[in-house]
Amino acid sequence: MSAARRPLRVLIVDDDPLFRELLAFVVRTEPGAELVGEACDGVEGVELAGELRPDVVVMDLRMPRMDGFEATRLIAATVDGAKVLVVSSSSDPEDMARARAAGAAGYVPKDRAVAGLPEELERLRPATPRAISIWCTSPLRLFAARA
Repeated sequence: MSAARRPLRVLIVDDDPLFRELLAFVVRTEPGAELVGEACDGVEGVELAGELRPDVVVMDLRMPRMDGFEATRLIAATVDGAKVLVVSSSSDPEDMARARAAGAAGYVPKDRAVAGLPEELERLRPATPRAISIWCTSPLRLFAARA
C-alpha cells in the first residue's frame, strides 16, 4: 500500500457468526483494508454504518430484525460514500436485481467470498473506476450487466 493511500474501511454485516469471522479474517489479511466493525443483523449494521462511516459494507441479505435489502437501502441513502457489497448464498436473479435496486454496488456469492472479496474490495476502493466486475458465474452476470 502506498503512503498516500489510506486503508479501505470495511464493516461486515452477517448473522452467521462463523461466516462473519471468515469474512473478517479475509478483510484483516487484505493489504490496504481495515476492519472497522461487525454487525449481526441489518438494524445493527445500519447503526454502525452511521457511526463508523465505512467505505464498504459487506452485507448478507437474509438476516433477522432487518434484512440486507432494507439495510442496503438505508445505508445507501444515509451514509455518504459508503458502498454496499452483497455477499449472499442466493444466486437468484431477483435477489440480485432487488439488491441493485436497493443501492448495492456489487454482489458476490458466499461460496466465492474468500476468493472474490479481495478483488471486489479493491474495485470498490474510492477513486477506483466503478465498473462492476463479471468474474463470477453466469447468473451473476445479470447483476453486472445492469450496471
